[in-house]
Amino acid sequence: MNYNSPSFWCLVAGAWAIYWRVSHPWQNALLLVASYAFYASWDPRFLLAVLVTTVVAYVGGLGAAGEVLSSRGRVIGALTLTGAAVVLGSGVEYVRLIRGAMAADASVVRGALPTTWQDGHAALLIVVACVLGVPLLAWVDRLETARRRRSFLLLTLGAHLALLGYAKYSGFFVESALSLLKLAGFDPIPTLALRVALPIGISFYTFQAMSYTIDVYRGALHPMRNVLGFALYVGFFPPLVAGPITRASVLLPQILRPRRRETADLETGMALILMGLVKKLVIADNMAPVASAEHWLDRREQRSLPLARALLGAEATLSCGARPAWPMPARTPSANRGPERDI
Repeated sequence: MNYNSPSFWCLVAGAWAIYWRVSHPWQNALLLVASYAFYASWDPRFLLAVLVTTVVAYVGGLGAAGEVLSSRGRVIGALTLTGAAVVLGSGVEYVRLIRGAMAADASVVRGALPTTWQDGHAALLIVVACVLGVPLLAWVDRLETARRRRSFLLLTLGAHLALLGYAKYSGFFVESALSLLKLAGFDPIPTLALRVALPIGISFYTFQAMSYTIDVYRGALHPMRNVLGFALYVGFFPPLVAGPITRASVLLPQILRPRRRETADLETGMALILMGLVKKLVIADNMAPVASAEHWLDRREQRSLPLARALLGAEATLSCGARPAWPMPARTPSANRGPERDI
């Protein structure tokens, strides 16, 4: 769901039509649903990463403030993540499954189920982490206050970084290890390779959630108890696609206090939206071809003027909200050429 797509503006129009007709708590709920719909439009599995980050940061904030978690709270958090993992991360195509069940078509039902273990490995990892995490948190809660706060901080930051590293680099490391085994003469099992879809905005909301836990540990913030408001803080999508990473001390007060409709705010917002659309549709999309393949494929035959034009086109494209198509340059073997580096 790109910002210049009809589906995005249908989402915005629907949210706007309801937003000012409901009370403040329902406004937050509406924004959270719209944010989750935005993530799900790319891939429903992306919601799993958002939910894991939200639960980890919420629990970590309470622990970093020195509070003792109840056994009921630990179990509810673990069950929430387990249920989300089974529903969103198991690899089941639910729409296809329902259609096959309604039509009593066994082949369609089988086709909707995961075919390899990689399809559900993320759900399995989260379930294992929940099973191990409940007794671990119970043990941490028995520590004295200073050690408990520090332990919660380290566990929370470690969980966030582990999720980020898994999403961004697990496939690379597994494939590299399989390649090394093959070079060493072993015959690795191909099915060990992981297929991990990189969730959109994961770096933004991960570091945003980490900043909240750190601020709570330092005493700069009180821990959030409003689950809905905190979930909106982590999952609110507008600043999570292109930044900036918003500190909790800046965004949380805006979420927790009632908002008023101001004509000046509406005019400013519409002006910024129109400016962004013009930059994207008029400048970025038209400059992208200038910075694309033909300007970068063979550097030996390039002259200063075409390269300068391509460089300026790339700068304009990136600055105005698009990404130029830069393929890796083709390598041609030559005895007179030394090793070269990809740009």
